[in-house]
Amino acid sequence: MKYKLGDIVKEAIDYRGKTPKKLGFEWSKSGIRALSAKNIKTGQIVQPESIRYVSKEDYPKWMKQEVERGTILITSEAPFGQIFYWNSDEKIVLSQRLFAIKVKDEFDSKYVYYQMTSSKFQSELKARATGSTVTGLRQPELMKCEIDIPDLEIQRKIVRILSALDQKIELNNNESNTLQSIIDTQYRKVFSGNENNNKVKASDLFDYEGGYSYTSAELADESDIGMMTIKNFERTGGFKIDGFKALSPKKGTIKTAALYDIFISCTDVTQNADIIGNAVMLLDTDKYGTITYSMDLVRIIPKINRFALYAILSSKDFKSFALGYKSGTTVLHLNKKCLAEYEIVLPDEKSLDVFGATIEKACKKIAINLAENRCLSQIRDSLLPKLMSGDVNLDKVTNE
Repeated sequence: MKYKLGDIVKEAIDYRGKTPKKLGFEWSKSGIRALSAKNIKTGQIVQPESIRYVSKEDYPKWMKQEVERGTILITSEAPFGQIFYWNSDEKIVLSQRLFAIKVKDEFDSKYVYYQMTSSKFQSELKARATGSTVTGLRQPELMKCEIDIPDLEIQRKIVRILSALDQKIELNNNESNTLQSIIDTQYRKVFSGNENNNKVKASDLFDYEGGYSYTSAELADESDIGMMTIKNFERTGGFKIDGFKALSPKKGTIKTAALYDIFISCTDVTQNADIIGNAVMLLDTDKYGTITYSMDLVRIIPKINRFALYAILSSKDFKSFALGYKSGTTVLHLNKKCLAEYEIVLPDEKSLDVFGATIEKACKKIAINLAENRCLSQIRDSLLPKLMSGDVNLDKVTNE
């Protein structure tokens, strides 16, 4: 049965125009997290380093209505149409370009969330949005969007299937985060306080080459060639799979990359220099048969164990050094001299080999998790419309 979203919502929370100063207080250094649209990507909390806080004392001044477990968060613009299911008892503040809905008790809120992530619902969102430079959605238009809802038992069966896939994805992400922490810990263990005399410059550890200088006309909707960009760099460090751009090169030969190649970002458009000087390892090629890389990156050509080198270049020590070589205001650029002048004291060869083997094991497991999550996401996304339309027989699915 079709419903308008407004017919199944019991409460909408919309405090997008509020700021601490308007309410008579300032941001706090700790307390209650204040999420904004830039922290929400469908199914994920992102850019955690940008999250601000409201003190516990000031929280009631802002949140007269509270976000509870089962609340659905929606971004109204920049980015537009991202959906997140709040499955926690943690109190939060809704900040810029973000509002939320609570579904009536006779509907399964997780089912509604999955419906809102579907291509059909997202298409209607886009049709109701306004704006040319920045796409945005007003709450009254959101409430007019239609949603297909079967009886409650069917809703819960669908949620059970899709949630099992999401839970496995989350487990893989948690394991990958732990492995990245292990890489950082092992780096500090091996390289901190190393007082031998084997000090070398980065130029002794690797060479590098610049990326492809492309034009906008070479970007494509579909291509077998994926171009790695600064969007493949997580702000907090690490590789992000959804940053590739499909490319149809028109200049003949392109430079190519392979799994476990290392890249450093030489350009940054973030306000806090989050990306510049970061090193990532290519851990998944997504749907592309060939990977190239943009002129904003350099590909590292190792002279030592590549996994040990990755840990060195992805460390806070190298990042701090690289920041001394940045220039620019709106767009930051990295002076590539830092790629030759960085110095580090290496451990003995045996210790470096053992260290490299440990990092290799962690990186390859992260790569396995990424590939598995990509497959799980594809299964979930292909199942979603079939489950919603009734094309999948749910008779043997229980709600236990």
